[in-house]
Amino acid sequence: MRALLFVLLLSIVSLSFAAPDNVVIVIGDGMGFNHLFLSELLCGGSPATRLFRVSLGLNSPADALITDSAAAATALFSGVRTVNNAAGLDPSGSPVQSVATVLKERGWKVAMITNARYYDGTPAAFYAHAFRTDDLQITEDLIACDIDLFVAGGLEKLGLNPFTGKPKKNGALERLAASGYAVYGLQFEKLFEPIGEKKGSMAFVSMGDNSFENVLLPNEMPLPEIVRKSLELIAGPRLFLVVEAARIDDASHINDDAAVKAELLAFQKTVGLLLDSFDHSRTLFLILADHETGGLSIIMGDERAINLEIAWCSGDHTASYVPILSYGAGSESFSGFLHLSDVHRILLEILGVK
Repeated sequence: MRALLFVLLLSIVSLSFAAPDNVVIVIGDGMGFNHLFLSELLCGGSPATRLFRVSLGLNSPADALITDSAAAATALFSGVRTVNNAAGLDPSGSPVQSVATVLKERGWKVAMITNARYYDGTPAAFYAHAFRTDDLQITEDLIACDIDLFVAGGLEKLGLNPFTGKPKKNGALERLAASGYAVYGLQFEKLFEPIGEKKGSMAFVSMGDNSFENVLLPNEMPLPEIVRKSLELIAGPRLFLVVEAARIDDASHINDDAAVKAELLAFQKTVGLLLDSFDHSRTLFLILADHETGGLSIIMGDERAINLEIAWCSGDHTASYVPILSYGAGSESFSGFLHLSDVHRILLEILGVK
């Protein structure tokens, strides 16, 4: 009887510490704690983010107090505190390995979805090894990378003519197909079949950055719809998925009240969609920001989001704590004060990667 009880207890403990089958990370670029609170007020009801446990995030790079997106994303994806402007590089300029590469080598499917252009700082740190101003090298790294699914903007940079809608002959889009990718366009229409063995899928859903959610062009999709369509192309288990709500940052840089509210509402809807799409007991969900932008404050309104007024103190990134929220399988490992580089370390520990 004692032996049976011991086995049952051991089984319960083992289940409670079982590694997640999937990891879903949502990055709110430029989203500080006040942005997060504003997003909860805007969506009303019971915000999905209230399910999550909360940690305080530190994000300073190796060479400054205030980080940019490339350095913050490199800390998150590679566990290395680097210098501003460096995507997938250490402070000396040497390449560092992304968690996407580490997990891909161990049989995981890896995917990233963003409403920014593909060569922006955060997505570049996922697959590239370049300074963020080196668009050509980032493009070469995109063509050479090994990702199951990548969705971003930037069709014009890749050679799609904005007037004819036709891709440049022998351009980057054709080279992606030659590298083994199925390539999709603005509405997820197939542009190119992969040549040879299929490596993965890439969709480019805007000519540059996706427009702000409140002024989307007729051929652009809102972020939740981009994510929904993307999930039709990939599924778990053993899926490592990163979704970036990138344009919160851009709206905050220009202190655009209407745009930032629209972006934050889209962020909340995206979180809700992802929570509905994965088994909570077998998935680790993380929500975090790379930095705060704009020094946003809520100065008037009520909890019903009536007459909400916001104020700004900056048009740039600020030095402030950022949210690191966790929920689901393994979420108990995230607590207290954490640097973004700690998230990388803890994540690999949870997944049993040495």
